[in-house]
Amino acid sequence: MERLRRACMKTSKQLWQVIDEEWRHSPPASLDDFDRFPASLLHLAPPPHAPVLPRSNTVRTTCRGAQQSEYPKPKVAEVFLGKGCDVIDSTSEEEMKQLEDVLKPSSQRPALLKHLARRCFPGNWTFEHLSQRGGDVVVDGVRLGTGDGGYTFHYADESKDACFTDRNAQHQLADAMSLADFLAAGRQEGPGLYLWLVLLQSKQGIIQRSALAERLREELDAMDWDILKKISELGDLGSLKKLQLFCGVGGTVTACHYDQSQNLFFQLQGTKRFILFPPLVGAGALLPFPIAHPRDRCARAPLDQTFPKQSHLAHGQGIEVIVEAGDCLFLPQMWWHHVESLCAENLSLSLWLQGGALDRRPMPMPGMPQALVAELLREWEFYLASHIGYGPELELFLLWLRSPSSATGDASIPYEWLRCGALLLQHAIRLLPPQWLPHFLGAFDVHRFHGLDLRSSTAPRRGGPACARKHAWPQQRKMKGEGWPGWPKEVHHNHNSFLCF
Repeated sequence: MERLRRACMKTSKQLWQVIDEEWRHSPPASLDDFDRFPASLLHLAPPPHAPVLPRSNTVRTTCRGAQQSEYPKPKVAEVFLGKGCDVIDSTSEEEMKQLEDVLKPSSQRPALLKHLARRCFPGNWTFEHLSQRGGDVVVDGVRLGTGDGGYTFHYADESKDACFTDRNAQHQLADAMSLADFLAAGRQEGPGLYLWLVLLQSKQGIIQRSALAERLREELDAMDWDILKKISELGDLGSLKKLQLFCGVGGTVTACHYDQSQNLFFQLQGTKRFILFPPLVGAGALLPFPIAHPRDRCARAPLDQTFPKQSHLAHGQGIEVIVEAGDCLFLPQMWWHHVESLCAENLSLSLWLQGGALDRRPMPMPGMPQALVAELLREWEFYLASHIGYGPELELFLLWLRSPSSATGDASIPYEWLRCGALLLQHAIRLLPPQWLPHFLGAFDVHRFHGLDLRSSTAPRRGGPACARKHAWPQQRKMKGEGWPGWPKEVHHNHNSFLCF
């Protein structure tokens, strides 16, 4: 374990070769356990040589401050900002040729596609027009803001409550109301309400329309599917999953999160500011909620001036981009985004795509894109939760795993910890470029899991109900966490309630 920790902090080709050869000549017996996860990225074979970062060319980029002077300052602390965004003029055939490099599955990155929204959605997309077309349609996707004046919206899955509970999951939706009433309330009462509504959805190859989409049939039929298909084919992005409508007034904020779908985000009325972070930067620095939590895929770390020290890996890594009416933002799968509505009325359409290169298994490309490393982190969390369980034992394990040295000695460590820890670190070292390893380890920060409302330490089983059994708590380890640096003392409760598979 000591050598594996050193390799994660500072590896070399020679050390990589030693660890790789040991694995190939004497693979861990516990590899058979991966068979329980047949479609998992845990089965990925490493490259035949030490992994390196994927290369990509830079297209014309915006500089911070070029567009921003006429808009309010970001609600994100300045320390996070520093990167520009690729910009492509969709009306220029020459510039559109550069889009292929941006969309390349092995090294995707965000890009602002100027004027593309107007080309793809030529109809009249405004609050006023929506009210005229479907003002009497009842919508149940109106969300309630929380925090500072009710301006911030934290998305949560209310049904995902087997392991954790969260008050935001219970009080995020307003009562159903007509679209006209929602638009009027937003104009009169400010940014306390936000509409998120699915217009089109693909199910078993059939596109289903919502009630509002039926009223907007003329506008949706005018969509330029040919342009969208060409863009999708260029980056192997897949086909339609959902077309979603977002409506909000100035001042509304969508809290930082990521989505597991490729996203073409079309701004049709008003202006929005996006703060974007690469998948691994967010995973290692923004303290994502556990995958079994209602707020899975959301950041626990605040991005305002109260940001925690654990977020230092994200400092200077944020990409600030202003998306104006008529523009489209390509938002790659697994990229973190914090969104601010800047104008009095803001209307957007978000096209999610599925079944592309990043969704297929086995992976149809050499190397490992950041998006798939982020998916691999989810697989590893599920693996650890299945074998150790959520709760204080997992937190102790993570503190031991990320400890800079084994001062306490591995002889006193439970076998299950040693097995899981060695397997995880060996897997990461063999698969990932050295530059990504700090972010990979950062994703197992104990603060991701500490202080949450734990309902059950049982990990949710895929494809069926949980099958829990009691887990033997390591009796040789003192319960008060002596020797663990930075251990939060208030966590030592209910040590006898650990369950796993």
